[in-house]
This record gives sequence, C-alpha cells and structure tokens, in this order.
Amino acid sequence: MAGNSPSFRTVRLTLDANGEQAYNTSGNVIAVISADGAFEMSFGDDSFFETEAGLGYAPDDGTGLAQTFRTLRFRDTSGLSNEVRVQIGTGRISDNRAVFGNSELPVKTNPATELQVKTKAGTSLSVMQADEFLPKAKLPNVVAAQGTVTVGASISALVVTGTGGNNSWVYLRNTGTETMFITGTATFASNGIALAAGETIGFEHSGAVYVANPAAFSQGVAVTFSKWV
Repeated sequence: MAGNSPSFRTVRLTLDANGEQAYNTSGNVIAVISADGAFEMSFGDDSFFETEAGLGYAPDDGTGLAQTFRTLRFRDTSGLSNEVRVQIGTGRISDNRAVFGNSELPVKTNPATELQVKTKAGTSLSVMQADEFLPKAKLPNVVAAQGTVTVGASISALVVTGTGGNNSWVYLRNTGTETMFITGTATFASNGIALAAGETIGFEHSGAVYVANPAAFSQGVAVTFSKWV
C-alpha cells in the first residue's frame, strides 16, 4: 500500500478466538494486508462489517467528506486465534499486491467507489473502498498442454516449449523416484531448481523449460501449463 503521507504504518494484531480488540490510532485510511481467518472491524462504534485481505477503506460522513477515525475495533469470527495485519494512515492508497478472488491472477485497480455496508445491527455505514479489484485484461485460456515427459538417464530434456512471448503458468511434478533439476538449457548439469520425487512446483514463465535427470535410469515429469492469451 502506498500513500501521499509518510505516516502510513503497519499494525499487527492477534485476536483471540471469537475475541474483540480495540486499537487507538488516528487516520482516515485503513487497508487489510493479511488475516489468518475471518474477522470484522468497525471505526470505533458497534457498526461492525466483514472485510478481508486486499481491501482498503476510508470512512466519510455520507456526503463524501473524509472522516478521521480515532479508534478501530476488530472482532474474530473464525473461532480460532487470528493474526491480522493492517496498514493505517492519512491520505489515499493504491494497492498492486491484490489477486482476483483466491486465484493467483494479477489484477488492476480502479478509482475508489462509495459502498453502503449493511451491519449486523441493521444500520448502514457509508465507506469508500480504496481500490476496486478486477482481473487484468489478459487471462489464461484453457490448459494449453498437458502430459508426461520421459527424461532419459543423465540428460536434460525439453518439457515446455517457449510460449511466443506470452507468459504461462507452468506446473511440473516429478513422477520418478529420484530428484531432478529444472533448468533453462539443454546442456545437462545436476543443478538448477531441485524437484524431489513426488514434488510439484508451479511458476510463471515465457521461455523453454528443461528438466535434468541425474539418475542412471529414465524418470517421468508430469507437465501442465496454461498460456496467457
């Protein structure tokens, strides 16, 4: 989160299961960085509302005029001990760390929009959502390729071809019994990113991917990737 004031600060709170905690501070913007579980917050009163990581809020008086809060209240609703990290400050915020839903799709942000949040008490709370998150313009299509590649003994085999400049999400699983190594070259070498037997790894990449097999026998690599379109 970035703001036009140097006073933005990160706060870490640990909420007891179903517990509530007040935090006395001053600001007009708060953004949730992370949380171990579900929780609610309020701007010092009993008008609690549910929130989650990636959302930011700036309270106003209902006419668009920003209000400064003095106390924040947090309430766990997960039933478990819950560590919550927020950033608090004065000004406006932007956030480029967000993802779409629970996926790993990058997103873009839109200007702030006013929301009406209905609390459990039945009252309405006017807030400004600091950023509205939308999926970025380019999304992965259906799976572009999948299958198992056999990597011979003591060689480096091509498992994913380049994607023509478009990045893709690549998933590799070592179906063999010995560790192999992910590299970017056809030249065999027992180095690179180690992929243990049975291990799966996923990463974004646009070039060719090779796997080196240092074992004295052939092993398999299960491959799946979806290309950005």
